[in-house]
Amino acid sequence: MALFSGPTEHAANPPETWKAVRVGDRNWQLVTLSGTVINSYASKAQADGSIDLVWRVIYDREARWYAGEPITGWKPWAAVKAEHASTARRLAERGRDGLVERVARLTERLRNEHRAVSTDPVPVDVTAWARWYATTYPSPTSATLSELAARVDEARAEIARMDALVADLVAA
Repeated sequence: MALFSGPTEHAANPPETWKAVRVGDRNWQLVTLSGTVINSYASKAQADGSIDLVWRVIYDREARWYAGEPITGWKPWAAVKAEHASTARRLAERGRDGLVERVARLTERLRNEHRAVSTDPVPVDVTAWARWYATTYPSPTSATLSELAARVDEARAEIARMDALVADLVAA
């Protein structure tokens, strides 16, 4: 069990900086300096008392774990760190395909909405069409369509950026 996502966050949030914060009737949360909620309690005394009874022990174990010491029942930090890196690589590799699929779904949805309100041909460039639609049919949804058009522009820029990264990786 880890309280923090890495050694930097861990070091920035020692137990001395934690405090009990009232969030409702008979509801107190033990909160770190960075705002992470550790646990909830029925009283302030329970929250404050739990720091030394439970959480400091876990915090100290976590410090040793980040330093490379094996903790019974915990995966080694080096293995967890490698898993994080591997997951980040896989997400980056799949990110472009996922982005392309989201843009394709958005394009199809916009085209379907256009067919529902007009017999005009659907423009090839969905971004231009979304802007045209937002100005031609002003309504509460026109702001949404303008936002969608901006997101399509951002998606295209992200695809171009990812293509450049892939080209650099292939060239290296």
